[in-house]
Amino acid sequence: MSEPEIHIEKKRVNRWKLFGLLLLSSTLMLLYVSNVLYVDAQLEEMQSMKKIYKSVKNGNELLKTEIIKLESADRIIPYAEKELGMLKPDRPPRVLQFNDSNTQE
Repeated sequence: MSEPEIHIEKKRVNRWKLFGLLLLSSTLMLLYVSNVLYVDAQLEEMQSMKKIYKSVKNGNELLKTEIIKLESADRIIPYAEKELGMLKPDRPPRVLQFNDSNTQE
């Protein structure tokens, strides 16, 4: 082999190394970009879930306040007196105590 042939063979090996390095770097860049896109999509989905959660939480708070309003004595007493004909007792109810002889020792 002469000296010029050795020099040409070395260039080919360097070209393959350069091609491999270029292929590896492009693959890594592609993986990085796809990872960034995936993370962005996940963050967007998380933000939309947070909005839905806040909306449901606000709806639950409104329902709780409505329940408290509907359970209030100020609303129930007039309805019971007028619509159902109920009367308020003159005295408070008595508490009855029951002593069970089997439970006492």
